[in-house]
Amino acid sequence: MPKKEVKYMPREIFGPNEYSEYKKYLVGPLKSIKAIETTHSHTTIAYWIPPTTESDGRVCDDCGEKASFLLYDRDHMAQTSVNLWCEDHVNESFKTWLNEEK
Repeated sequence: MPKKEVKYMPREIFGPNEYSEYKKYLVGPLKSIKAIETTHSHTTIAYWIPPTTESDGRVCDDCGEKASFLLYDRDHMAQTSVNLWCEDHVNESFKTWLNEEK
């Protein structure tokens, strides 16, 4: 039986002491579009990545094209994941949230 592809899983999960590893995704131009969860033990925030030359290094986790959206997630064990998607592969909710912010 063929293996089912799972979308929207992080490419990498960073441990509590690996801030320098995922920090590179959070610098430069980002616009917060939705705080999905912000508690003491869990933070999930959706961002839009404006099209600039600074953001060229951020690529979609699904296809490798230039990313337009980023999802930052830090759980109760301080494990952090960063997901990146282009316009074609992002969940439609991200586009709705972005339009609500404009």
